[in-house]
Amino acid sequence: MSGLALRLREATRDLHDDAEGAVDWESRIATPAGYRQLIERWWGYHAAREPRLIEALGAEALEGRTKLPALAADLAALGQTRPDILPLCQPAAAPLTREQALGALYVSEGATMGGQLIARTVRERFGADAPTGFFHPYGARTGAMWQDMRRMLDAHEAEGDAIVAAARDTFRLLAEWLKA
Repeated sequence: MSGLALRLREATRDLHDDAEGAVDWESRIATPAGYRQLIERWWGYHAAREPRLIEALGAEALEGRTKLPALAADLAALGQTRPDILPLCQPAAAPLTREQALGALYVSEGATMGGQLIARTVRERFGADAPTGFFHPYGARTGAMWQDMRRMLDAHEAEGDAIVAAARDTFRLLAEWLKA
């Protein structure tokens, strides 16, 4: 890994670790109710943030990367058929600059990479048919989607300071939102 993607990984490692610890996904997915609550919190973040990402980067930049369809399907399978009544992460609904959107997208796509482990653990605990679309939305294309994300970031290396700051802010926001 080189360029801005590597810089982001190094500059956000502390907050990534803090967010992962604050969320404590392993204990949260110990029960179906805990897993559903975790998916509901992710819904609240993405339902607020994805429209802002599209506004800042354009729909084509998020082609195939939106998480709301997978979240909606997972929630329906978990018995929540009205995600529109769930609380939204209000700070995530704020308008974004392009740099802020790229930093937020880095965090979201990085979570997708780590989500493969969560999806596997959920299926081990609750069965092969457990709803894990959000944590493993790209299936066999996960590596290719991450490589595309890295190229997108590396094309914006000149704005690296602002993108790194935005990624750090996103990690802080997510840690606070998801641990609730």
